[in-house]
Amino acid sequence: MVARRKLLGGWTLAVPAILAFSAGVAFAPPDVFPTAGTVGTQITLNGSGFGAAGGKATLVDASSGATTTLKVVTWSDAQVVATIPKMPKSGFMDYRVSFTPKGGSYIRMTQPFTFSQMELTAVTPETGAAGATVTIDGNYFGLKPGKVALRWPNPKKPSFLAKSCKVTSWTMDPTTGVSQAIVVVPKMAPGSYTLDVDNGTSNWGWSNDFVVTP
Repeated sequence: MVARRKLLGGWTLAVPAILAFSAGVAFAPPDVFPTAGTVGTQITLNGSGFGAAGGKATLVDASSGATTTLKVVTWSDAQVVATIPKMPKSGFMDYRVSFTPKGGSYIRMTQPFTFSQMELTAVTPETGAAGATVTIDGNYFGLKPGKVALRWPNPKKPSFLAKSCKVTSWTMDPTTGVSQAIVVVPKMAPGSYTLDVDNGTSNWGWSNDFVVTP
């Protein structure tokens, strides 16, 4: 396994100012919450005049026009809630979120939305024997369980070796992005290792060594 570490940041999605709406419909400019997220994040658009018949929500690549369809969770005249189902094919680009009510006009906003990379904030404890439970806290893990491993330098060539940790719990708040994973230390030789977390869109190696004890 090759070591990778991506810093915080990501791309900016400019999420739907309204460009157009059906004539004669009372419309209140919406607000978007949250303003950052990842795969599995629920984006909520609050306002009025969206209509109650539902519609379509997408991420649009501002350069190529390529779209990624969002999964609409609820749609009412005052609120639209949609989930980011996957990482857009265009990758780390500038995006727009668009909403099109059934029978209505295309809606787009200018409020920024940042697609955030995973962040680790704590590993507790940072030492343990095989079978011990370790809690990993952070942000933007995504809803789908990722992979956790302990890695060390390959003595034979410039690469890394790794041993997987069993993931027993993987959670993320779909609005705040606050995340937590619980893993089990695998059977391996005592020593110092790098704890590595991969959620499918980014990879993060914890800054402090994890020490496996006898």
